[in-house]
Amino acid sequence: CCKCNQFTKNQHMLYELGKTEGLEMHDVVPDGNCMFRAIIDQLRMQGELTLTCHSIRQMAVDYLKNNPLQDDGTHLEDFFVADDESWEEYLKRISRDGEWGDQIILRGLAEVVNREISIITTIGDFHNQTTITPQGADKDKKVKTICLGHVNDQHYYSLRPKGWHENWYRGARRKQLLERPHFYSNDGEEQSNSLEESSSEEELTLPCRPSKLIGCSSQHIDAYCHAPIFHMNFVIENVLPKNNIYTTYRYEGGRSHIISVRCQKEWEIAGSVEEGLSVNIYTSSIENNRGMGNESLNAVKASSSPNLFKQFGKQVLVFKDDRYELGSEVVIIDSENTSPGFTHLKSEKIQLPPFFTEINGTFFLSNTSFYTGMNANGTLKNIRKLRLKDPYLIFQKDACMIFYCGKCPNWPKEASEWILRKRPSGWPSTSLLEETIKVPCLLTPKYHPLSRNPDIEWMFDFSFPETFLLKDNISIEQRYCFHVFKLLIDFHTGRRKELSTFVLKTIFLYTLEVIPCQQWETCPSACMLYMTETLLSSLKERKIPHYFIPENNIISHLSGTILYQLIEKVNVVREFPIMSVILMAESHGLMTTYVTDQIIEDLNHLSDVSNIHDSVLNTFIPAYAQITVTSLAHQKFCQAVTAVTAGYRMLQDLPLCGDDVFNPYENMSLEMFIQETTAGMKMYQVWWLCFFVDLFKKKNTLKSFTRTNPFKNIVDLMDDCPPGDLDDVSVPKFILQIHSKEFEYKQVKGSGFIFAMCTFLMQEGEYGLAGHYFRGMIKMMSKVLNDSDAIMAEVLQNPTCQKSKEKNIDYLMQAFITGMSSHLFIIFTNLYRCYEHQGQTGYFQEYIEQFESVCKNMATPSALSFLAEIGRSLGTSKKIKDVLKH
Repeated sequence: CCKCNQFTKNQHMLYELGKTEGLEMHDVVPDGNCMFRAIIDQLRMQGELTLTCHSIRQMAVDYLKNNPLQDDGTHLEDFFVADDESWEEYLKRISRDGEWGDQIILRGLAEVVNREISIITTIGDFHNQTTITPQGADKDKKVKTICLGHVNDQHYYSLRPKGWHENWYRGARRKQLLERPHFYSNDGEEQSNSLEESSSEEELTLPCRPSKLIGCSSQHIDAYCHAPIFHMNFVIENVLPKNNIYTTYRYEGGRSHIISVRCQKEWEIAGSVEEGLSVNIYTSSIENNRGMGNESLNAVKASSSPNLFKQFGKQVLVFKDDRYELGSEVVIIDSENTSPGFTHLKSEKIQLPPFFTEINGTFFLSNTSFYTGMNANGTLKNIRKLRLKDPYLIFQKDACMIFYCGKCPNWPKEASEWILRKRPSGWPSTSLLEETIKVPCLLTPKYHPLSRNPDIEWMFDFSFPETFLLKDNISIEQRYCFHVFKLLIDFHTGRRKELSTFVLKTIFLYTLEVIPCQQWETCPSACMLYMTETLLSSLKERKIPHYFIPENNIISHLSGTILYQLIEKVNVVREFPIMSVILMAESHGLMTTYVTDQIIEDLNHLSDVSNIHDSVLNTFIPAYAQITVTSLAHQKFCQAVTAVTAGYRMLQDLPLCGDDVFNPYENMSLEMFIQETTAGMKMYQVWWLCFFVDLFKKKNTLKSFTRTNPFKNIVDLMDDCPPGDLDDVSVPKFILQIHSKEFEYKQVKGSGFIFAMCTFLMQEGEYGLAGHYFRGMIKMMSKVLNDSDAIMAEVLQNPTCQKSKEKNIDYLMQAFITGMSSHLFIIFTNLYRCYEHQGQTGYFQEYIEQFESVCKNMATPSALSFLAEIGRSLGTSKKIKDVLKH
């Protein structure tokens, strides 16, 4: 629309204006508090981490209440307050959460934060800049300035100074040092204690060290960042929910959607993408078509491509100390005079270039020919780069193709320590250990960065064993903790290549051997902090041992300058974990950071662990309720279910209150808690929440809706269809009526509800369930479409036909067929998407003729184009071309 285009135009104008002033435009959550959130963001850039938009709003209102007069004695209401609103009414209104800020409250904000506020406003084709200076500022002391952007009188932005990444944490450190010097006087000692004390008496393998974080409870307060694990768990799980985690195979049908079946037959696949550990943020905005941040990943810019492996040559590999029969293809693995984890490959027979290089009479296999591959006659192959389809990239990615000379007959002796290593957590188990050893180690053409003979050095590559361990043998919670760890380190270090996924994955693998399995689920923040702590300590000691060959220090080549830079940035995550999560999430466009305001305020008042009971009742439960309501309002059912059940579980875990403590939730059932949490929401929204609570958590909360409301079971709506898992769900009549407008077919009653249910199921990743009921809809609607009498009955019962004086039955019947075909086209399209997400597109073959008929009935370019796309996918292009011709 015109307004949207104008808003976008003024956004760009503000971006360019800020750029000329050396400012970066940063978006904030558009929840009615944007003015206050933009100011809070500016304060954070200056090291103020304890204030929230709620606290400064109330501070500003209190200031205006006590100081309503300007310097010249005039009252503020004489200039700004509307005639039909008193000063007291204005203050009451502006104090409410979500109420838009104005010029009056800006004056109050400038006073309470003691900052000069500079505002660049763009509206229409013009812009201007205004400045508000606090009246109470010390004239002899320079006041700091904060910069805001204001677009079309609708939304505020924070205009961050360039280089803010380097300064915010330094300012925060200085401020905390002034306010709480006793916390910082012993920080070195406290961090040391954190590393030295542990509930585990097991001997740990470096780089892991004993730590209070191992096996800690959620009530543990971290000595280094001074925050309870309880609070950090909440921030991580709700600001970075699992459904916002992006991996390359996710959302579009898995590996087969990215890598063709033919390619999978020709290449072996391993590495971080295959393991689901190459990760980024997927921005699914909490408001439709509304994203945040210039770094928003609505189109993911930093995705990775899978590693594809192929053997090149027919060498027979043998270790130097093993017995072997000499032959022309025999290549000896000799690690003498190489760095740990690397080796030379040599032949005892005379070999010709370009594959071999002669050095002092010995013929070494050269690695240079394996970078691109060579023909048998020694000429270079012209390898065509494989292009992978990544649905969230605005450009195509090249596959990472690795040619290796062969698989080792067994693991090198340098890896023997891995087999005998002590593992306190019990991971990997003995059986998994035995299976992993069977997975081959490769020899790939990579050399140590400090190698003296890089052209003849080869690396023992454990990509296949790593993928075997990490793809299917870790839990969802362990994978999630690594995702959070990697996202934070990537963002705050600027994606430094020195801290690649391989390096971070090495820390993760060692941590898996130490952290108890249950702790990954109960205390994700402690696991993340321990990995960060381990990485930080390893960088300080200049050593990260290779997971399988510990003698190989994978950072031995890094200079002191680079290590210092990495240490400083990693320490930011360790020292300020909550703010690190918030800044990273906002910069990636997530709108989930609104939930942290209550947590930050609670931390400001939390003096010791005894207050945790009050924190749960007064902070966490209301916060979970807010997440539930906000998620439900935007049909984010999975997030709503997670929030409401987490809040209820938190109540269940609380000890019973004493006589002097009031707990409004004591002895409350889950159904009652849902009703309490969603008070004020519409009934149908609460019903859908209960529907997904019962589906995801195996509860029975929907029964409360059928006690007083007439209902039908889903099985009653699915005429002559195969049984499904949701058939026994009872749907109140008012829910059926709400969704009846989408499909008003008399002979397919309830189809509007079934379609809405399937759409929601797809949205939440339940493709199998959605596909089943889509198939049922296709069966019922096709039955009507193939029956002329049924069509006639539908037409005659249609209100349009009954009102028409001239009943052109043929025209109305054709219109009905076209309309139902349009609905069927949508259903077929969604069914295909369900199969695609499950990697089962071949199952759509049984529907292809019906789909062809529907597309021909519609005869629109979009329908025929999609038909052709499916034909190509199913390998029936020729047949569909014949259909399209006719």
